[in-house]
Amino acid sequence: MYLKLYQPAKNAFDYHLQAEVFKEKWREIKNRSFPWQVCLQPSRLLLLEGTITEGRRKKLEGRSWKEETGRWKVNY
Repeated sequence: MYLKLYQPAKNAFDYHLQAEVFKEKWREIKNRSFPWQVCLQPSRLLLLEGTITEGRRKKLEGRSWKEETGRWKVNY
């Protein structure tokens, strides 16, 4: 699950945190209305240097998100 804090995500790559959720838990929470309240236990966090978002940005060079169509536009 990808989480954006304090505001809605602008696209699929606009997030702050990535969390793993078991299928049973996902089935329980997926239909709840937004915004969701999240409590993160510090002892269960795995902090990585850099961010996944930075890596994804590098992969996305040459592509842009088109809000009106909700699709990626590839610029050659």
